[in-house]
Amino acid sequence: MSEENTQPAADAATEGQAPNLTVNDLAAVANVIDLAVQRGAFKAAEAKQVGEVFDKVAGFVKHVGEQQKHLKKLHQQNLHQQKKHLPLKAKGEILC
Repeated sequence: MSEENTQPAADAATEGQAPNLTVNDLAAVANVIDLAVQRGAFKAAEAKQVGEVFDKVAGFVKHVGEQQKHLKKLHQQNLHQQKKHLPLKAKGEILC
């Protein structure tokens, strides 16, 4: 019989702290699912459920990635607009 790990994981959330899960972690989960399916780790009867979970995780990762790209683009446009409206400094003048 296999030995169970009763020790808490080294990076597990400690009391009072929320667990840290990133979009990159979820992308890694999708990759693990994909690799496990390719290697035949699941029975045929499990394929539908595994595929549905994969689709949800991969869809979420894609959606968040698109949002982040859009926000980055808006931020860059905003910075560009701010630079266009900065007052020009006369020689020797200090702007506050």
